[in-house]
Amino acid sequence: MLVTDALRAACHDVIKGASEIPLPHWNESVFRFFFVRHLLVAAPRVTCFTEWNRIDVLLREEKQASLIELKFYQSQPLFDLSGRQLHKKGGAGSKNFGEFRANIDKLRFCGSASWLAKHSLESVRAFLAIVYTDPARELGPRTYGAWYDTLPHIEGIKSVEAIISNAPVGRNELLSCKLIEVALEPNKSFKPIAGTRRASSKRSKPAAAQLRR
Repeated sequence: MLVTDALRAACHDVIKGASEIPLPHWNESVFRFFFVRHLLVAAPRVTCFTEWNRIDVLLREEKQASLIELKFYQSQPLFDLSGRQLHKKGGAGSKNFGEFRANIDKLRFCGSASWLAKHSLESVRAFLAIVYTDPARELGPRTYGAWYDTLPHIEGIKSVEAIISNAPVGRNELLSCKLIEVALEPNKSFKPIAGTRRASSKRSKPAAAQLRR
């Protein structure tokens, strides 16, 4: 599959490049560049747009289209001018996982969007690709792996494919990538639920742990 192959190749670009350019310099925009490059090299006749109607990547070939959202998760330390570590930027947790679920819903309800409905397409598929890194020796609920290695049942998720799992990257980190296909809901529109952020902030256990409750 074109998207799968391009994701895997982009992940290998990160793994190879991180030996010269440290991971803190990598982000979603950089990853998207490599991802799109591999897409276009493999399929130069496919129409590809980025930041299209608030979707990271749109692929279109004749009567078929794919909507792709990309997420690049990593937690990196912040330093002052003397080099002293202050705290970490970003990180796994209930807030991050809530934003992940919001992206699932965003894609789910694209099926009824006017910009998509007015085009006569035979097939429209939606994907959320997540790439995340964790320190190799770190365990527990503050790691991305605790939340995303094993996803619980979430409405709208059609399938989950592991592209890369715990590949060594950088000095002492592990990189994983998953491609999640989202089932489109053609008769619904995206309406964020009021108070979702406040409710999600009460979550204290990773997704996998909640599934077992």
